[in-house]
Amino acid sequence: MISTSIFKLQTIMHISIFLGLKNISLDIIEKRQNIYTMINHEEDNTGLFKSIILNDHFSLYVKKKLIKALCLRLEINKFNNWRNPLVILMNMKSENNAFKLAYFFLKKMDLKIDNCFKDRYKNSLVFATEYNLYNFVDFLLRKKYIDNYENIRNAIKSAIFKAIELKNIKILELLLKKFRGNINWYNSCGESPIKLAVDSNDLNMVKLLVKRKSNIEDKIIYKQKYSILHYSLIKNDSNEDIIKYFVGVKAKMNIENQNEFEKLFGRLDRKGKISLLKCFVNYKEKNFMENFLRYTLTFNRRDILKNFV
Repeated sequence: MISTSIFKLQTIMHISIFLGLKNISLDIIEKRQNIYTMINHEEDNTGLFKSIILNDHFSLYVKKKLIKALCLRLEINKFNNWRNPLVILMNMKSENNAFKLAYFFLKKMDLKIDNCFKDRYKNSLVFATEYNLYNFVDFLLRKKYIDNYENIRNAIKSAIFKAIELKNIKILELLLKKFRGNINWYNSCGESPIKLAVDSNDLNMVKLLVKRKSNIEDKIIYKQKYSILHYSLIKNDSNEDIIKYFVGVKAKMNIENQNEFEKLFGRLDRKGKISLLKCFVNYKEKNFMENFLRYTLTFNRRDILKNFV
């Protein structure tokens, strides 16, 4: 339970910061022995950072001075923030000052993987992506900030999924430029970037991921049950343009036997989507159209051929 004296000191400090009384604020931060007790809780230290960073009464110089004083008394990498300083400063009115303060924070914080800041960095990158802060995403991905950050791949992966979810192709393109390695990974839900892009029905996003060597040949969907082209056909809101694109770049259906062909054609027929097969007229994989014609004869569905006339 917090003591009355500490509560009073907290109140004085927050009021002095709110009113822009820098000398009183500095005096409390620099000289009080119980400063750690005052801001040991996440609500307290998060509120303190927020009140300093977003305070219009303080110049950038004063903000840095107050934060530097805090860092001399306390280990910034051990602060228990529910919303970290890098995220808070993205709400500053001046983007230029926000970048300068972000650079200041990045010098103070440890980017090594064995430090809790790895999560703060990732959360900051995802936040900037979610709120379409393109310049902040670009800022956070600068080489000089991430050279010693071993968890950068996972941070960018999380941001890539967020960009796809929000159909933000501009930020997705930026993230992909900075990402090094295989693009065919899965998130905790077992979904890959190309699968989510197909779900979004955004053709440009699909093209961007295929250009980055997304897997369009193997069975990668639902525990290796379907290829991405197969999935594009059977999903509820199939996009004809995406299907045509996949056929054009020679994506594989990867259907192994006659039974699988019949299941596919029957499923499309029942859902009234059989006309999508007109995209495959010149498709060469495993006699695809020959199997379709065999289906129409076997199940006496010659009527559906009118979709191809």
